[in-house]
Amino acid sequence: RKVSEVFLKKKFINKFNFDVKKKLIVYLPTLSSQKKRVIENSVSELENLSAYYNLIVRPHPKDKDLDKQKYKLFRKSKLKLDLYDGRNTSELISASDLIISDGGSTLLESIYLKKKLIIHNWQKNENLEHLDKRLTDKNRLDIIIRANLPGKDNLNDINYIKKVLNDKSLIKKIKKLRSRYFSDNNKNLAENIIKKKFKYENLLG
Repeated sequence: RKVSEVFLKKKFINKFNFDVKKKLIVYLPTLSSQKKRVIENSVSELENLSAYYNLIVRPHPKDKDLDKQKYKLFRKSKLKLDLYDGRNTSELISASDLIISDGGSTLLESIYLKKKLIIHNWQKNENLEHLDKRLTDKNRLDIIIRANLPGKDNLNDINYIKKVLNDKSLIKKIKKLRSRYFSDNNKNLAENIIKKKFKYENLLG
């Protein structure tokens, strides 16, 4: 597994012409509707973050059709975007030193792959009444797990990002979450890693 991670990291560093000395952060947002102001703030924060770290942003593939405004704002940004339709996101997760996400299956895959995570709590800048129900449904496994992970509503806090990257205790917490919620009995990640007490069809709403 470790050899594969090294190979994948080199692959993305070469693809995006990154500095090999910098840590690799991958931003993987879930599908969600956001106000233009919130999207613009996120883009600005991510552009700032990219000055300190190698940063790959992969917009949710469905945003291209379901949230054209968000998709266009990301496309117009200075961010390094991964827009390859056939991308296996587990490759991006495996290559990373840190994943930043706001929910969905990314959280589950990242924990399964034992990767450090930060929750992007952009929802704090939105009217809660306008949020998609699946972003607040406390019965969803990703929402349950969110409460056990470090989170930040403003990604401009570079010192916080650095602290999480260097936090060895976080990996121990991730491993405990993995042990609690996932099983290694089957290789099919998306459909079979969830222990029987949770139904996969309820994970993503």
